[in-house]
Amino acid sequence: MIAVVLVALAIPLALVALGISRYSPGSGAAAPETQGLRVALEQAAEKSWQSPEPVSDGRSVFILSTPASAAEERKAVEESVRKLGGVVLPVSTGRLGEERLLVQIPGSGGQVFESGCLRLFVESQHGHATGESRLYELVFPAP
Repeated sequence: MIAVVLVALAIPLALVALGISRYSPGSGAAAPETQGLRVALEQAAEKSWQSPEPVSDGRSVFILSTPASAAEERKAVEESVRKLGGVVLPVSTGRLGEERLLVQIPGSGGQVFESGCLRLFVESQHGHATGESRLYELVFPAP
């Protein structure tokens, strides 16, 4: 009778031991294949998410080429804009501590503004006149 009980208990214990040894982390079992899932997710992201388009409001973007003179150039730009009858709006600080200004100049003063005030700036995006005025975004990099 005892032999029958021991044999009956030996079978489930053997199955448990095999299961533990098969699924233990050190058993060398390969990780499930995820390359197909990764490719599918990357393709879905490329189809669904598009990079942002540049602003299409006719704005010209200029970046100051000499960051050390940012304070003096900003004052000169504000004075020139005021003389030309334009408007200056400070924009929140950009990435890496850079400062940005939005400048709107009446159409007749655009050439004067570009030739006089923007000589130390490098144009990174060319804009066009919108209606009766020109819109500029001036970037003053952090010193």
